[in-house]
Amino acid sequence: MDGSSPSASNQWIAGIARIGATVAKNILIGDDNSQFRSTLRNFLETQDEFTVVGEASSGKETIRKARELKPDLVVIDLAMSEMNGIQAARELRRMSPSTPLILFTNVESSRLADIAIANGVNAVVSKSNPTELLDQMYSLLEPPDAAL
Repeated sequence: MDGSSPSASNQWIAGIARIGATVAKNILIGDDNSQFRSTLRNFLETQDEFTVVGEASSGKETIRKARELKPDLVVIDLAMSEMNGIQAARELRRMSPSTPLILFTNVESSRLADIAIANGVNAVVSKSNPTELLDQMYSLLEPPDAAL
C-alpha cells in the first residue's frame, strides 16, 4: 500500500476478513472444577479460531482475570465460589459491555436463562452440549459484516 488513506486501509482489512483470514479469539474460562476447565481448554484449542488465554476458579477470579487479560469472550459456570456466574456476569458486563458472555452450566431451566440474560449473559448453554457452545461462540464472535 502506497500511503493510502486510512479508509482504504480499513477496506483492505475488511476484504481480507471476508476471504477467510482469521485471527484467533482470546477466551477466558471461569469454572470451579479444574478438571472441567482443563477438558474445556483442550476442546476449545482444537479449534484454530480460539486461544484460551486464562482460567479462573471463582467468580471473583474470573472478573480479575477478565480485567487483566481483556478476552474476546468469557465462558463462565453458574455455580462457583465467592460469587456465582450470574453475579460475575453482571460485573463483567459493567466492566466490558461489548465482551460476549456465555453461561455454560449443568442447570437447565428457562427461568435461569431469563435471569442470566437479564444480568448480561449473551447465551446460556448446557454443559451436555459442547457443540452448541461452539455454535454460540462462533455466532457471538462473528464480525457484524460477515454475511456480506
